[in-house]
Amino acid sequence: MNETKRAIVNDRYEIGRRVGRGGMAEIFQARDILLDRTVAIKVLFAEFAVDPAFVERFRREAQSAAGLNHPNIVGVYDWGRVNNTYYIAMEFVDGRTLADIIRQSNTFTPVQVCDVISEVALALDSAHQNGVIHRDVKPGNILISTTGQVKVADFGIARALGAGIEQNLTQTGAVMGTATYFSPEQAQGAPTDQRSDIYSLGIVMYEMLAGTVPFTGENAVAIAYKQVHENPMPLDQRNKSIPAGLTAIVAKCMAKSPDDRYATAGEVRDDLRRFVDGLPVVAMTNRVVATPSDSVTQVLPITQNDPNATTVIAKQDQPTSQIAATAPRKQATMTRTRAANYPPYDDFAPRRTAGFVFGSFFAAIVL
Repeated sequence: MNETKRAIVNDRYEIGRRVGRGGMAEIFQARDILLDRTVAIKVLFAEFAVDPAFVERFRREAQSAAGLNHPNIVGVYDWGRVNNTYYIAMEFVDGRTLADIIRQSNTFTPVQVCDVISEVALALDSAHQNGVIHRDVKPGNILISTTGQVKVADFGIARALGAGIEQNLTQTGAVMGTATYFSPEQAQGAPTDQRSDIYSLGIVMYEMLAGTVPFTGENAVAIAYKQVHENPMPLDQRNKSIPAGLTAIVAKCMAKSPDDRYATAGEVRDDLRRFVDGLPVVAMTNRVVATPSDSVTQVLPITQNDPNATTVIAKQDQPTSQIAATAPRKQATMTRTRAANYPPYDDFAPRRTAGFVFGSFFAAIVL
C-alpha cells in the first residue's frame, strides 16, 4: 500500500493489513507511530457504537482490561473513536488462534492439551482474582504465538457487550457468548461467576482431545439447550486412548452444576499439573456425574445461524454481574526442567515428557 494512502488513526496508529474478523469487530495489524511498535487494532462494527450507554460501558471495560497485567493475557494499550465507531489498541501476537490450529491438527496429545490449557488457566485465574470474568472463552480467543506462547484475548469487549445487553433487556434478562462454549448458566441467563469460564475451558479441552465439540446443533438456540439438558458423549467413548485422569478433569470442568466444578481456574491448572506429573488427580477422587437441569429453560429464537458466532439469547432471569476481586492464590512450589525454547515467563508450567518440545511443535503449526 502506498504510504501516502495508508490510514492513520488519531494521528498515532498507522493501519496495515487486516488479520482477523469476528462477530463484532475487525482486527488490523498497525504501527504505533508514537512508540514505534507493532500493535493490533480492533475496530468495532458501527452498529455497536450507536448506543451512548454501551460506549461508556465499553470505555470502562477497556480500562478494566488494560489493568490486567499478565503474560498470558493480551495487553490492552488504548481505546478511542474512529469515524463512526470505536477501537481498542492492544498487543500484537504474531501467531494464530487455537481455533485455526484445531482445524489444521484436529486432535492433540494429552501433554499438548495440558500445556495449552494450563497457560489459559493461569490467565483466567489472574483475571478472576481481579474481579473480571471473561464470559467468552473459546479457541478463537486463545492465541498461540510463533514461539509457542499462549495468550487469552478479548476480556474487555466480551464483558462490555454482555453488560450492555443486560442493561437493555432488564425485563427479560440476557446472556452473551458463543453458544458452542456456553456454560449452562449462561444459556439460561442466570448469574455467572468464574466457574462459568471453567465450564467453557472444559469444552475447549474436550474439543482438543476429541477433535469435535461436545454439542452441535442447527443453530445457537439448539446448542444452548443441549448445554443445559444433555450430557456430552464421554471422552473415552470418543477416543479410548485418552487417559482416565484427563477425562475426569474435563468432566469436572463441564459439570452441569457450578458447585460440582473446580472452584477456581487455578485448581484446574493444579490438577493438570498432577496429571502430567503422574500423580492422582482430584477429579478422580471426587468424581461427579453431569446431571442435566430439570428446570424449564426459555431459549428465544434468534436470527444468528452460525453457532460459533457471538450470540444473544434472552430469558427471564437475573443479569450477570462481575465477581468480587479475591485474594491471590498461594502457588505451590515445584521444581522442574524447562524445555530450552519454551517461553520463560512461567516457572510453574507442567513438566514435558521426554523428547517433546511444546514450543517447537506449535511454532511449526503456526508458521
